Amino acid sequence: MGVDAKLSLNPRWGLDDIVKVLERTQKQKVKVESCHKISAGFYYFNVANRNIAVFVNALFPTGSVTELSLSSDKQGIRILRDVANVFGGVLMESDSDGNCELINGAMFEHDGLPYFVKYAIVHDGIKPDDTQAFIDSMRKWHKEVGKEEIKAIR
Repeated sequence: MGVDAKLSLNPRWGLDDIVKVLERTQKQKVKVESCHKISAGFYYFNVANRNIAVFVNALFPTGSVTELSLSSDKQGIRILRDVANVFGGVLMESDSDGNCELINGAMFEHDGLPYFVKYAIVHDGIKPDDTQAFIDSMRKWHKEVGKEEIKAIR
């Protein structure tokens, strides 16, 4: 029995989303193999000549997650960290020691783009699918923040 690295993701991210991130970060196609005959919700994602075991609805102390499991070596940890840097999640580099790292990722709801989308909806009443109104709202926000920053410097 080997030592595995594990990444627990919020189950709102679909398997297709995870595949797209893997293909973009690893720069190659992912082959998806369903293993439902072995266990419901079990898949293998083959990428970079590695098999990532994927368990949908895996149990985690805080509830249900999608768990990715891969051998715990430099390449395996890097692949899982690439996914976590996009979606966020809990990364365990070695399931033998049980130490976990919380990674917020680019999709963290209180940072960056998700913040601006919420700001634009709340402050300017834009519809989420109105791209031009979103851009206009971001420009308005930037002008207001820029003025405040100049006042703070003086």
